[in-house]
Amino acid sequence: MRFTLWMAVLVAGGAVAHADAHVDFARDIRPLLNTHCTACHGGVKKAGGISFLARETAVAAGDSGERAIVPGQPDSSEMLVRVASASEDVRMPPPDHGRGLTPAEIDLLRRWIAAGAEWRQHWSFQPPVDPPAPPVRDASWPRVPFDAFVLFHLETEMLEPARPATPAEWLRRVSLDLTGLPPSLVDYENFVADVGGAPDSAADRAARAKQVDRLLASPHFGERWSSLWLDLARYADTFGVEKDPTRTIWPWRDWVIDAFARNVPFDQFVIEQLAGDLLPEPTQAQRIATGFGRNHVLTTEGGVIHEEYRVEYVADRVQTAATAFMGLTLQCARCHDHKFDPISQREYFQLFAFFNSIPDPVARHGKRPNVVEPVVKLRSHADEAALIAINDRLGGTKPDGDTAKESAAIEDRTVKVMVMADLPSPRQAHVLDRGQYDAPRDPVAPGVPAFLPPLLEGGAANRLALARWLVDPRHPLTARVAVNRWWEMLFGRGLVETVEDFGTQGATPTHPDLLDHLAASLVREGWDVRKLLKRIALSATYGQSSRAPAEAFARDPENRLLARGPRFRLPAETVRDQALFASGLLVERIGGPSVKP
Repeated sequence: MRFTLWMAVLVAGGAVAHADAHVDFARDIRPLLNTHCTACHGGVKKAGGISFLARETAVAAGDSGERAIVPGQPDSSEMLVRVASASEDVRMPPPDHGRGLTPAEIDLLRRWIAAGAEWRQHWSFQPPVDPPAPPVRDASWPRVPFDAFVLFHLETEMLEPARPATPAEWLRRVSLDLTGLPPSLVDYENFVADVGGAPDSAADRAARAKQVDRLLASPHFGERWSSLWLDLARYADTFGVEKDPTRTIWPWRDWVIDAFARNVPFDQFVIEQLAGDLLPEPTQAQRIATGFGRNHVLTTEGGVIHEEYRVEYVADRVQTAATAFMGLTLQCARCHDHKFDPISQREYFQLFAFFNSIPDPVARHGKRPNVVEPVVKLRSHADEAALIAINDRLGGTKPDGDTAKESAAIEDRTVKVMVMADLPSPRQAHVLDRGQYDAPRDPVAPGVPAFLPPLLEGGAANRLALARWLVDPRHPLTARVAVNRWWEMLFGRGLVETVEDFGTQGATPTHPDLLDHLAASLVREGWDVRKLLKRIALSATYGQSSRAPAEAFARDPENRLLARGPRFRLPAETVRDQALFASGLLVERIGGPSVKP
């Protein structure tokens, strides 16, 4: 009864407070515009010469000469006249375009315009600023600094954290999360002995830190945490399309596993995958890293139009890079200005231009190639030495039969892995009408969207410049998107639930201050992935039991407030590996060609 009464008071009080509160553009107005207006007045259509994508177009006069929004003057704003009209011929949105605005929504618009129609940039397009930890009543609960952000939200909602997970619960959770495998009996016994039966003591915390260090150092950590990245890069051991022949891209997969195992800083991880070949004196491994951009579907069909498919390959790289690194849905801007986000079609093709000079030759039909140039050739030390000896022996003369056979045998054993490399002279990019390969319009140079920071000054505008721009501390998206994905792997849900869409149609963060703290910490601490994961794994937030009273589940069924530990379904690969591990049948060898079932 007390809970019901408290909820009634909270809801009633919240409604009154909201009616009197300052109208927030991101919370109150942007959702209304996206839901009711931008389908006809956005990036695709600009009916009547009006677009609500940006303030400058929203307050400008339309084709009729009327201004949809006159800041500070709601009665002079044509938008309010239209949305409040009783006439179906005048009212916006029209009856056949969905429901009209409610009186409460119209009042929000009126108050917003009267206050000056403030137009704040979308939260994720602003650089993260590390906020100070908020004050909390239970100062004994936080184990790491960011726990205070979680506890502050819980105390605000009059909730308490769940009890700590038992040692067995915590060890199983952290083992599966960091390595994809359950702990062995020996691991558990060692952990319990180190804890010494005193939960939340100095010995307990030291024992947990010891286990996390062990798991992060395990070769299986690289396997587990590379799996997310392989999916983002659309890794596959076949080309796709028609006969779906096998291709050689597994050396790039091994590079990703090794990068996580070696704790390569995330900024370096990004740069080498986008532009390892453009670094000064690139190593073979750095060139292999650029296989990131060759994981796309690739046709080996006969009779195809080469330029049509080449454009598709470049567009695939743009979409994949935008999703993986920035959490943006760029692909619709290929045909027209983005419907919801401030990305024009021209800006899309400026990004396209960064990837437009990769050769992408036609795959030879009928030859069933397992690679398409450009490639890096991988040979054993013995074969490299043998080739040098053959070249020295020939001295430029034509090889005899035996030498030719020896050379051919070495070539057959050579692994060729597809990578990115640019043509000697850049290929000119154009805006393509409706995104069609055969409809070029204005030429464009490589560039980035205007709503984001500019490219760093100096040097060529190439893939290396793009990669360095992505990891520039000024960039508002890269670090946020990365930590949000890692949070999802540990908690089953991102702080931003739409992990691949940080644009205006994406979800707002449940804990914006926590997200910014994690993103700022990642950059400040040298993009150290293991350091961040260790901090999360040792936090009180992560260490809660997933069990909670029924009332807590009713209040927050999806655990958005983090009042209990994570509980979610294991991925299929982990379920399979658990069964093999428990039965002693798991093959723990890492690397090499994939097994085709």
